[in-house]
Amino acid sequence: AQTRDHSVPQALATAGEISAAEIRGHEDRNRLLRALGGRAPPAPALSELLTPSGDEAFLLCTDGFWEYVLEDEMVAALADAPDVQSWLAAMAALAAGRAPPERDNGTAIAVWTGRP
Repeated sequence: AQTRDHSVPQALATAGEISAAEIRGHEDRNRLLRALGGRAPPAPALSELLTPSGDEAFLLCTDGFWEYVLEDEMVAALADAPDVQSWLAAMAALAAGRAPPERDNGTAIAVWTGRP
C-alpha cells in the first residue's frame, strides 16, 4: 500500500483533477500543504494501523528519492535483494543515476519484517 503525502499534486489526485501517475512529474510536486516547523504545533495525520504479518517491507522516503525510482522498480529491487541494505543501495543507485546534480535531497529508510 502507498500512503498519501501532503503535496499539492497529491491533493489534486485525491480530488480527481489529475491521475496518480501525474503526481511524479507535476510542476507543483515540491509544494506542500503541511510541514513541520511552522508557528502552530504540528497536527499529525494518521493513516490506518498496519499490522505486519510475515515477510513484509516498508519504505519511507522523500520526494527526492521516489521521484527517480518507480514503484515497480522498488518491488523488483526488493525481490532481488538479500537484505535491507542491498535493497536500499540498489534503489539509491537508480536514483543517483537519474537525478540531476541540483536535485532535492533523496532520503529513505526501509524496514523488513520476518526476515533475518
